[in-house]
Amino acid sequence: MSVKATELAAPSRPAARQRRLKGPQRRELVLEAARAAFVEQGYDSVSMNDIAQRAGVARPVLYDHFPSKRALMLFLLTEETELLLARIAEQARSGASSEERMRASLEVYFCFLVERPLAARIFQGASAADPDVAEAAQRMRELARRGTAALLGPVGGTGREVSAAVLVASVIAVADWWAQHPETPQGEVVDTTLRLLWPGVGQTLRSGGASSTDGGKA
Repeated sequence: MSVKATELAAPSRPAARQRRLKGPQRRELVLEAARAAFVEQGYDSVSMNDIAQRAGVARPVLYDHFPSKRALMLFLLTEETELLLARIAEQARSGASSEERMRASLEVYFCFLVERPLAARIFQGASAADPDVAEAAQRMRELARRGTAALLGPVGGTGREVSAAVLVASVIAVADWWAQHPETPQGEVVDTTLRLLWPGVGQTLRSGGASSTDGGKA
């Protein structure tokens, strides 16, 4: 009986600690718990109870911050998208050649997907059951594609747009493979992907014209 009493009493201690936290701190705990749950279980399999338990808060506290699981995921989707676009924009400001910009874009994506496993989940498909979440995930991929097109350079027309789409789709596929082979160094993943993609992408960009900053290296 004493063991059961201890087991029943144990969850109240972290909950008591959470009650002493300020609102922003509790909100961050909720977000961290949701990220972990969505990565490990997938959006469709997670409940608000799961997130509350991971965060060590009562369900009413969770609902104080987010009215639904959908609202929580949409917030995280927006956050991940803004972070990724900021990384891409930083690289796009470089005056390097198209090939160097493409390498940089691959490095941005692979680094980001390693650092932000929820983003990897989103890129591979956030939800099969919630159309709002699925649409937001698709919008994230589309914004990433547009950012990548800008990163490849100011010329290229349709070829540049298609190249960006191929690059993003390839990154998703390679990242999925890399997750199954984490022993492979990131540099090797980037180099191999670039060798496979650049001949076609480079030819496509050249056929649409070369940027004056490329120095003929596009």
